[in-house]
Amino acid sequence: MIDIIVAIDKELECSKHSIVSSIASNNVNVIVYEGKHGIPITYIINYLKSIEEKIRNTHITSHNMLDEIANIINSSVSIIDMHLIAKRYNINLDILLSTLNSIEYTTKYTRVGNRYLISNWLLDNIKNAMVDMKSNKFTDACSLLAEYGIPEECYSTLLYLLGYDVIWNSININNAVIVKRSINNN
Repeated sequence: MIDIIVAIDKELECSKHSIVSSIASNNVNVIVYEGKHGIPITYIINYLKSIEEKIRNTHITSHNMLDEIANIINSSVSIIDMHLIAKRYNINLDILLSTLNSIEYTTKYTRVGNRYLISNWLLDNIKNAMVDMKSNKFTDACSLLAEYGIPEECYSTLLYLLGYDVIWNSININNAVIVKRSINNN
């Protein structure tokens, strides 16, 4: 089924009963508005949100997606790529992330950015390795994160979550350093 919204200016409709009735009988949403007030955008936005909610609920229930995510969370996977799960179920990543709130994952995982869940035990291991790291160079920290399999797009966000700030001394990445934030600024 295709959802269609038809907006008809009350001043321009020539035969209200015949046109509006025939359109509405075909499961088309008809908005009759007054030209001087314009098309009621709020109605359209609310309607589109209701369609998105229906799609989200359909995907969740028909594919047992939440069960799969819960199984992954209960396994020993260290990094979960939510984009891959969204792709598998052919849904928008934002819809998947909004459903993620209904699963208790924060005791085992930390959400890093809009794409990844990283296990807290892996983060603890990285945090300990960061303390033992002899260098304060950003590139060395990135190399350490790569050794643990952290995706490159997570480096800056993850360093921030671990309590570090990246200080850029120039545009050259080799001159960037990491600094542990003090407890008062954390």
